Amino acid sequence: MWLLVLLMWFLVWAGGTYWYLFGKPSPFSLESVRPPGPLELDREKRSKILKQGFRKEKVPENLDAIVIGSGIGGMTAAATLAKLGKRVLVLEQHDQAGGCCHTFTEKGFEFDVGLHYIGQLHENSLFKIIMDQITEGQLQFVELDKHFDTLVIGSGEKIRKYTIYSGKTEMEEHLKAQFPDDTKAVEEFFKIMKISASKTHLLAALKLIPQWMALFLLKSGIADLCSSIFHLVGTNATAVANSLTSNKDLHIIFNYFFYGVPPKQSSSVINLLMLHHYKRGAYYPKGGASEIPFHIAKVIQKYGGRVLVRAPVNHILVNSKGAAYDTTASARISACLVDISSWMTAHQLKLNPSKTELLIIPGVTVKKDQEDVEVQAPVIISNCGVFNTFQKLLPAHIQTKPEIQKRVNMMRPGRGCLLVFSGFDATQEGLGINSTNTWLFKSNDMDAMMDEFFSMGKDEAPDNIPMMYLTFPSAKDPTSKIRHPGKSCMTMLLMVKYEWFEEWKDAPVRKRGDDYLAYKMRFANNAFDWACSQFPKLRDKLVFQEVSTPLSNAHYLGSYLGAMYSAEQNLERFQVEAMARNRCDTPVKNLFISGQDVFSSGIAGALHGGLLCASTVLKHIVYIDLLMLKKKLKRKKASGADEQVKKRL
Repeated sequence: MWLLVLLMWFLVWAGGTYWYLFGKPSPFSLESVRPPGPLELDREKRSKILKQGFRKEKVPENLDAIVIGSGIGGMTAAATLAKLGKRVLVLEQHDQAGGCCHTFTEKGFEFDVGLHYIGQLHENSLFKIIMDQITEGQLQFVELDKHFDTLVIGSGEKIRKYTIYSGKTEMEEHLKAQFPDDTKAVEEFFKIMKISASKTHLLAALKLIPQWMALFLLKSGIADLCSSIFHLVGTNATAVANSLTSNKDLHIIFNYFFYGVPPKQSSSVINLLMLHHYKRGAYYPKGGASEIPFHIAKVIQKYGGRVLVRAPVNHILVNSKGAAYDTTASARISACLVDISSWMTAHQLKLNPSKTELLIIPGVTVKKDQEDVEVQAPVIISNCGVFNTFQKLLPAHIQTKPEIQKRVNMMRPGRGCLLVFSGFDATQEGLGINSTNTWLFKSNDMDAMMDEFFSMGKDEAPDNIPMMYLTFPSAKDPTSKIRHPGKSCMTMLLMVKYEWFEEWKDAPVRKRGDDYLAYKMRFANNAFDWACSQFPKLRDKLVFQEVSTPLSNAHYLGSYLGAMYSAEQNLERFQVEAMARNRCDTPVKNLFISGQDVFSSGIAGALHGGLLCASTVLKHIVYIDLLMLKKKLKRKKASGADEQVKKRL
């Protein structure tokens, strides 16, 4: 008898598991990917997609979900839901969609804001498959030179230059050639990188399996027996570098992707994954970074949804039970329930109050012409960051709840970011530039540099920039010569403290006064002088310059305290228990989190945040669909190769 019960239980469990993993319809298919069409250069047609202003009458009826913020994380979640026939509305507070993927044009120069290059877009890679699916094959990429990054350490006579090459084996071999005395350290570094890259899915799984199960696996030690990734992700990057070599220049190369956190406070796995991301090549969107939101928005619109801009969400409406809801709908339902209750009382029937909660509809309010416009949908996805979501959009009485405070306290606000956009009246040949990115460091001790810089006062910081990234978007995109002939542009990026600019935070944008302009130009001038030390021809051809500070990022991108990389990517955040608890669902029913605060920073991190969010909302792991699709593509390629062999024979 007991054996029969056990067998029945096992069959039910196995059947339920199979249905959960494979029994639901997939949002992805080979048939949805079409050959890319011609590049759309008509600004008016592009504006109809990327700059469609919010009006109540433009909101589709019977929405299935609302996404707050049009960054890559929110757009990925929206497109995934849309491809299952869901009507999704994306609301963007800026005047164009895209978040950090948007571009802007000034004086004939086009600048990218947050996307500078992407990796892992080689044939049949999972990231390439994802991009093809959410744009239905319309997004095209240009592969950059194999020499995709240059690192310059020191200054004057003590300057050292190192080059980073892409390639499955070339990256490691080229690095060993530059550090012949540290070949063993380089080999070990790439072994650890391989482990990190091949086991990252286990970290993502912590956010998809039930939380109790994830915590049990971690606390019992079972997870550590399965893979070293669970220990490695909580180990700081400096400790790993020190264990491999004492060569400080090599330390910089192991951890040169800076995002506001010194290596001693960052996860070694995240730093390893950043370099591994470009191992099979670095790429740039053909037509510029805004091609990404342009094509994703078209997919969302194709399935009945919409992406609307100039739509600042100022409230997520929450009921007394702690679920997101719409007040107008709730009022109407309450009135209706009163009538129903009266009728049932008259007929000696009783209404079960616990069931009324099921009738409440979620919603948000959008600020439009000094009025709050309510928009309803059963699911709310926030892509505007943990701090904005929990400390600005939720009602005050919900913000103070212990479960909300606990979630907020798991993270710290990220560092601010300063960008210098420069335009030149010259071609890339005339300036001697190419698609290679340049990273500049004053010394080879990144921990000491960052500690010293961020401990400085407001007045001394502009004259003591310790590190900088510079890139030439116009040299990466071959269509730039057609769209902006005879012009070149450069973007420089620095990490800064929000507090240095805080005194001007209440002043209107572009009207913050001469003191603000002079202060940010001190950063810009010092950064430009440093760039000219590497590219001397820039100085005489400069005709335009604009500086974006953390205040600009907060205004245009809606980023909390001007942090382009959202919440700080510190070591505490990547402790495995913290990763298991930091999930897409929230203490507020029907409210979900997407983007960089879910898994990690950057375009790839935000995109995976969107996929994790879509999986949570759908209660279906969409990564399994992508892996199945990858196998189909592999078989299709093998079948095509067999056909070609047969024809030749």
